[in-house]
Amino acid sequence: MKKIVYAVLASAVLAFGASEDSAKSLTMEFLKAVQKPYKEFMDKCLGGKMPDMQAMRDAKCGLFDDGRDYSYYKKLSGKIKFGDNKIEDMQELDTNYNEAMSTLADRVANLKAANPTKAQNIDANLKFVNKVVDIKEEDGETKVYYSLSNLQELIKMYNLGIYTEEILYDGILSLECGDGKCKILPQN
Repeated sequence: MKKIVYAVLASAVLAFGASEDSAKSLTMEFLKAVQKPYKEFMDKCLGGKMPDMQAMRDAKCGLFDDGRDYSYYKKLSGKIKFGDNKIEDMQELDTNYNEAMSTLADRVANLKAANPTKAQNIDANLKFVNKVVDIKEEDGETKVYYSLSNLQELIKMYNLGIYTEEILYDGILSLECGDGKCKILPQN
């Protein structure tokens, strides 16, 4: 009996490990796919600025202006669980990334305002580095917490404030995982 229980537990742990690897890999693939088109949006609409609240108010155009080319999602073909309206689903995924980038931009703006003498250190050393911070199972879905920069390291390095768990990640991507494979769920 003990052997059966152990075998079941061991296979469950191995299956979660495979799903976790798949979730991490798919999240990194998603972040890489949307990073370039989002940078183009920042250059075109925000004058190259990060999308903090002020930059978004002053934007020359919007993320979802007519004629948006969603061809970058072809790289994720078969890895997104689309619903009835593919365009809306792709917009949900773009919104997910936009909100993460806006969260990062607002944190950077707030840190610079609170630490004007250290603002140059932030500007000089902030790098856009995609990384998975945590993976959790919640409500039958796999939630992947991701970060878009090295801001957390800068906060520690330059003593820029309180290092909290909320600052560890910028966004959360929802996935449906099973049998070691995952699909992105376009929800916000």
